[in-house]
Amino acid sequence: MDNLNNKTSIQPTWIAKGFSDSTSALAVSHDGSNIVVGTDSRGIHLSVINAGNGKISKSLGNYSWDVAFSPDGKLIVGSNRTTIGIWSFETGKLIKTIEIKHMSSIRVFTFTPDGKFIAVGGLETTVQLIDIETGMMIKEFDIDGGYCFALAFSPDGKMLAGGGNPDILLWDVTTGKPIRTLKTYAEGRRNYANQDTFTILFNNNGSSLFSAGADGIIRQWDPATGVLNKAYKKVECGFIFSIAVDPKSTLLAAPCGSDIMIIQIDTGETLGTLKGHNKLVESIVFSPD
Repeated sequence: MDNLNNKTSIQPTWIAKGFSDSTSALAVSHDGSNIVVGTDSRGIHLSVINAGNGKISKSLGNYSWDVAFSPDGKLIVGSNRTTIGIWSFETGKLIKTIEIKHMSSIRVFTFTPDGKFIAVGGLETTVQLIDIETGMMIKEFDIDGGYCFALAFSPDGKMLAGGGNPDILLWDVTTGKPIRTLKTYAEGRRNYANQDTFTILFNNNGSSLFSAGADGIIRQWDPATGVLNKAYKKVECGFIFSIAVDPKSTLLAAPCGSDIMIIQIDTGETLGTLKGHNKLVESIVFSPD
């Protein structure tokens, strides 16, 4: 993407076929060779795609709301309404399921950087930290009255960001206590419509936290202070359900309807547009390279 400019329109390398419903989540393996895709499933559900040719190599099971590779690439994890499923990437076999207690509907989960735990959030007012090996909850993080639509660990694993209904909270992972609250709305407008945040992520060195959601605005925060560094130009295409930061932390990718915009982080300039989808884009990610 080094030659992008604001007139660039990039066509897809390949189009994966064989899905009977919309894609709700996707993740790329640590080496960039495979993609796991979750469909909003009334047909094919959780599938692994070869990133080189777009062909489906494995079909796993009915766990499609959120998906992830473990940091070491050995496990694939997916979620349905109240259960986490864990598969071996090598064999495609289901290793175990973890029933998340006291959570009526899982919406999001994320691995700790060491791959030993996952934080799980949804339509409850707490986030649970689950031990992958035992399936036991070891800690809860209070969301302060809202639900959880987005989660992200800092690269060093010391901080967890989450929430989005509407506040974003930053917690100390060791103590489980909140450090600070990020507000995307003006004072006195907490309960107004279109305030929810649907996606958050840290850049690779943890110096910035990005968020986006129902108001169509991508925001860049300083997680160490809670200061809003930048609010990018509003995307006039509806809600933003997913954003991605490239490995060099110089580019942002954000959906705009059926297209994907590539944005320069420093300047906010839209460098190009990725085309090829014919429906709303809900999930995006950069490959590790």
